[in-house]
Amino acid sequence: MNRSVAVGALLGPIVILSAVSCSFQQAPKPDNGSAMLVAPTTTDAFPVIPVAIDATRGIDPRVKYAKLLGLGPWDDRNYQLTKADTRLLKNDADLEDLIPAYYRVKIRKQFLERNQRLSAYPPSSLARFLIFDGGYRVGEKTYQDAERTPDGLYRLVDKTPVAPKTFVVERPKRLRRFETRITEDTPYPYSWGGSAIAIAPHDPNLLIAAALRGRRGQQMYFSTTGGDRWEAAARLPLRKTCCNPSVAWSADGTNAYAITLGEHQIYFYRSGDHGRSWSDLPLGDQQQQRREIGEGADQAQLHVDADGSSPHKEIIHLAWHEGLRLRYSRSTDRGATWSPPPAFKGEPLGSGGDITTDSRGNVYYFYVSAQPDRAAQVRVLKSTDGGISFAPAVLVAETNANGSFPIPAMTQTQVRMQVSAVTDRNRGIVYATWTDTTRPTSASAAANHARVVVARSADGGATWETSSPPSHTNAAIDHFNPAIGIDLAGWVHLTYNDTGRDPTKRQVVDLVLTTSQDHGQTWGRENRHSSNRSPEIRNVFGWGSRNGLDVRDQVLMSTFTDNHQEGRPNGGDSIDIYSYKQLFVHTRIFASSFESGTANEWSSTSP
Repeated sequence: MNRSVAVGALLGPIVILSAVSCSFQQAPKPDNGSAMLVAPTTTDAFPVIPVAIDATRGIDPRVKYAKLLGLGPWDDRNYQLTKADTRLLKNDADLEDLIPAYYRVKIRKQFLERNQRLSAYPPSSLARFLIFDGGYRVGEKTYQDAERTPDGLYRLVDKTPVAPKTFVVERPKRLRRFETRITEDTPYPYSWGGSAIAIAPHDPNLLIAAALRGRRGQQMYFSTTGGDRWEAAARLPLRKTCCNPSVAWSADGTNAYAITLGEHQIYFYRSGDHGRSWSDLPLGDQQQQRREIGEGADQAQLHVDADGSSPHKEIIHLAWHEGLRLRYSRSTDRGATWSPPPAFKGEPLGSGGDITTDSRGNVYYFYVSAQPDRAAQVRVLKSTDGGISFAPAVLVAETNANGSFPIPAMTQTQVRMQVSAVTDRNRGIVYATWTDTTRPTSASAAANHARVVVARSADGGATWETSSPPSHTNAAIDHFNPAIGIDLAGWVHLTYNDTGRDPTKRQVVDLVLTTSQDHGQTWGRENRHSSNRSPEIRNVFGWGSRNGLDVRDQVLMSTFTDNHQEGRPNGGDSIDIYSYKQLFVHTRIFASSFESGTANEWSSTSP
């Protein structure tokens, strides 16, 4: 049914939503003469929560509150909206975010206060709504989950964990030797999604990691055993954190850095004890042990110039967007103060960025352009003065997808086109990777086939060539959420989520690694990092928008979201963050064939 017809029919003062029919229909009128409609349901497992919408509770009689069902799941705070408020939502019919109308108005007013036009809601809007506003409030109760129906309306559902019905609960297999669970058991709805990891530059046994702890915000972890064991760090100062974890170390290893999103800003933290606590920043002008950067910020990424030969060593770079407008800031004093964002004049709207530097201190700021009514582009801005100014962006690659798209393994939280970037500072090659589709995207998850694309530039970002692992041409397998790293020998390592063990339904997910030994031109076979396959995660956090990956010399550390059943008697939610360590030994054999050794023992040119 066309959504405008269904919504336009909701004219009575009371509307009842419940799961008793599979199509919209006019129900018999109750004794008081109020119209009653029945919302559609689907054949899968989650019961719909009945919602009664009483227009007489609204503060403005000119507002048809029932029509707000077509603009997001119901929340009783919608009753506070006025006619002037709802005019802000006149172009919202095609924005399918699972946030209620009042929260949409709240976001739009925040952007209007900053004289910014909002063409799409920030990707973190749903997570922020659940964390900071608590969920969908109906009567005396608050609910955590919602869905959009094929008919274009929204409903609240009860996703209290049950044993998955589309996935056979297997007896857990033994974990791989270097596969370790980072996160602790948490009951629904506090599942995990999205992670980041960083290896200390002076000691590969020292690690920091960050994970989104569902509606409790971001949790930090540290390891002093190279990832064999993990410990939870002290809570982040002032708490009230959201999502989008990113971590890094200072070049000398004395400080660790972390960011997360707050209700409106980016929160930046510093640790002076290898990640055990995050209160190392001086109080400063903000009089608190964190820094709040940006307004309406989203999809932030952190990077430190750690090259010993760089004239800008130890500068911290931060990239994000605000309402799809590109933003950047840098710190020259280890995060105590931050520069104002420069103006990227002439650049299209964009998001999903990442940032990296080369041995000369040049900064590469990648982003996915937001092109109305057409496919996006991956573009890169370059700075040759350590981030003070940027040249106009260069096209890296055209794409089929545009922003985000559903696949069978990510129907609730869609795949986002996030860039992951890294530089081979010894060889001057810059790499970027992202998720694309094999053809223009569709509203149907089954019609979209996700693949990973890698771009490389050997001339400082002036020109680019792309490649994909051979298996990514197979439409029966989805590959998404890539992360990229470089080891000491210049091998390029690529991790991503993969549905290869479920080619029919494309819902079961593993994390896999593939490696290129010729600088990103061709790719080797895929190796699985996750020992247990995971069914689709049907909550708002899904697999997260990024996996963690860091490579230091000959050590690779990855982090990923895992959903395999861990032996609980009632099945239930088993979403956790795992780490995986892989060691590489590269052998160089000289022309005489008499001498060989590891890369630590021999230089690249002579013994």
